[in-house]
Order: sequence, then structure tokens, then C-alpha cells
Amino acid sequence: MDLNKETLEELLERGQYRVLHRLLIEIESVEISRLLQEVSHEKAVMAFRLLPKSLAVQVFEHFDTNQQQQFLESFGAEGSRILLEAMPPDDRADLLEEVPAMVAKRLLRVLSPEQRQVTMEFLGYKEGTAGRTMTPYFIDLRHDMTAAQAIQRIRSLALNRETIYDSYVMDNQRQLLGIISLKDLVLADPDVKVSEIMRLDAHSVNTNTDQEEAARILRDNNLQALPVVDVEGRLVGIITWDDVADILEEEATEDMYKLAGIAGERVTGSLVTSLRNRLPWLSINLATTFLAALVINLFESTIAQMVAIAVFLPIVAGQGGIGGTQTLTLVVRSMVLREITWKKGGGQLLLREAFLGVMHGLVMAVIVGGVAFLWKGNYMLGVVLGLAMLGNMIVAGLVGAGIPLLLARLKIDPALASAVIVTTCTDVAGFFLFLGLATVFIRFLG
Repeated sequence: MDLNKETLEELLERGQYRVLHRLLIEIESVEISRLLQEVSHEKAVMAFRLLPKSLAVQVFEHFDTNQQQQFLESFGAEGSRILLEAMPPDDRADLLEEVPAMVAKRLLRVLSPEQRQVTMEFLGYKEGTAGRTMTPYFIDLRHDMTAAQAIQRIRSLALNRETIYDSYVMDNQRQLLGIISLKDLVLADPDVKVSEIMRLDAHSVNTNTDQEEAARILRDNNLQALPVVDVEGRLVGIITWDDVADILEEEATEDMYKLAGIAGERVTGSLVTSLRNRLPWLSINLATTFLAALVINLFESTIAQMVAIAVFLPIVAGQGGIGGTQTLTLVVRSMVLREITWKKGGGQLLLREAFLGVMHGLVMAVIVGGVAFLWKGNYMLGVVLGLAMLGNMIVAGLVGAGIPLLLARLKIDPALASAVIVTTCTDVAGFFLFLGLATVFIRFLG
């Protein structure tokens, strides 16, 4: 029997909980979370209570913050404690920071003293840093241990640790000295000291390091995990590969939202949040469109002499906007991946995009010039339109690459403000080039 929304609701109404339990444990946790989001909250809670503890925790982690809060409010203190303490500390801290303050205080009170302390430490780190992303559950070894003693310690801690493939060697002050793999320990002489076989070139980051930078270091160096140290150099946690996947997805999503001017918004979020996020950028964009309107107003007499010019205005501006957005998206993403910076390849990038602008412009110029000639029967109109298109495509390439580089140089997030600026530049340039050329050659257009 396939489990879908109708089947789940029918089994709950009939009280066939054992059948539903058997069906639920046969599917993936992510599918269960999606299924529970399709039914009413009351029925979702009833089905959720049928899940084994380990599976329930996995399903809970797939919910968004609002759904997690609703479920926690449906359980008593003990049920909330079990779910919260089963979550990774970093995810738990993120949840408590996003829910209302009164709810966060209530949830903190249900945690055990040990888990409450761990959670408070994570809440003390700034969001988006390595300290907020790390896990405190790693294998730590003393430098004076033998290989046999180290293996015994790994065996005793393995069930409650994020990874056992790499262990971290520390001195008596918990200063990170090196790293050693499980393979090296197994192959080593049982009596050899850990300090004699550990690797000294351990990469690490500070708790205040940006999480995106930490993810890049882990990825570029192909590490199993990345140690995180506090300001005094003491090892406090590690960042693992699954954390990196979450970070990169989160950062990519954030950059995409910023380009559209809707950072931090979700389709299930409140209307107030959506209005607060969108209105400022819509207002700024409205203000910039008046610049384009002013350019058109400057050439009002030209348009009055040949109304056909107005027909082609959106084509020049629209193609420039698309070209600029293509370049902008590519450049911002490359900057996020640290493939390009102002000093690292910035000049070459501008030349490359200028050349692409020329090539794209020539192709588009031939096409729109030909269409203008065939449509209006005026070859000079086609020439003017083609030249304006060529010029605007060059502008699109230059501003699409140059604006994000310049903003990054000025310490402004390029993903946040680039789109509005690039669109304004291509609109203004397109209108000015087309109408300016039309004004110069107006006597040949009649």
C-alpha cells in the first residue's frame, strides 16, 4: 500500500495506527516530512507520535522553523526535551534564535543543564560564523597517548561523535597540536606515541571566521572535517562535510534572494516580512526608472518627429538588461566561490566581458537592424537601432562585471545592490544611445 495524504488521513480516522506505523517506517524521513505538511496540524502530530524516536528526530529536522515551533508547542516538556536534545547543537541554536523570545526561554528551560550550557555557548557565537556552524562532538586525543590508548578512546566515544575518521591531538591546555587519522592509528605500533605519528599541518579556523570561508577551506583542501578554535587557540569544535553542504546551499540561496531583493524571505513566511523585504528595493527601483524617463524626456522632440522610434525603445533597453543580468549572475557567483576578485583577474574579466559585449552586440545589431528595415522600410532606422544595440551590449558587459567588483571593493555586498544598478545603467545607456543617434541622424530617418 502506497502512503499518501488520503491514505494517511483514512488510517488515522479508522484508528489503524499499527498499519500507519508500518507504512511510515518504510519511507524516507524527508518524504514523511513532506507528507505531514500536506495534512492538518492535528493529524500531523498524531502521525508524528507513531514514529520511532530516531526517525522522528530526522523528520523534525526537515521542518522549517514555524513547523518546528508548532510541533514543540504540541508536546509537553519531556517530548520537547527529547526532540531538542536529539538535534545537533548548531541547528538547535538556530531554532531558538528564530522563535519568539518567550518560546526560546521556555524551550531552554526544558533542556538538561549540560545541553542548556552547550546551547547557550552556541547562541553566543554570531550567526553565519564557524562557531555557530560547528559541532562540539569530535574525537580529542592527548599528545602523550599511545596508539593503543587512542584507539580505545575512539571506541568509547564513537557512538556519540560526528565522525571518527580523524582525531584531533591537543596538549593539556586544549591547544590544537595536530591531526591523526584512524587508519594511521590502526597501522601504527600500539606503543608508539600519538605525537610521533600525528600530522602537524592541520588546517583550522577561528570561531569568528565566516562560515562560507570555512566551507571553502574544507572543500579546497579535501578535508574530512575542519577544526575550529577559539580566540585563545583552544579546540572547541569541528565543521564536517554535511555542514559544508548546508552552508553552500544556504549561501547560494541567500545570494540568489539578494539579487532579487528578497533576502531572508520564504513562500511560507508572513506577509509583513515580505512587504518589509520587497518594498525598499521596489522603491529604489522605481526611483531609478525615473532616470530612464528623464533621458526619454530629453529627446521628446525627436520622438515627436518620428513616432516609430518609440516602438524600438524597449528592445534596446531589454536586451541590455538581459545581457547585464547574465554577466552579473556569473560574476557574483564566481566572487562567492573566490574565483575572481578586484585584484585577482578583475581587469581580465572586464576585457573579456567587453569583448563578449561586442560579439553579442554585433549579432543582435544585425538581427534588430534587419527587422527594423523589413518592418518599417527604413534602412537608416535599422542602422541607428543596430549601433545602439551594439553600444548597449558593450555597456551591459562592462557594468555587469564592473559593478559587483566595485561594490566588493567598497565593502558592500555585491549580491545586494548590483541588480538595481546594472538594470539602471543598461536602461539609461540604451535609451540615450538610441535616441541620441536618432537625433543626430533624424534628417535621414524621415
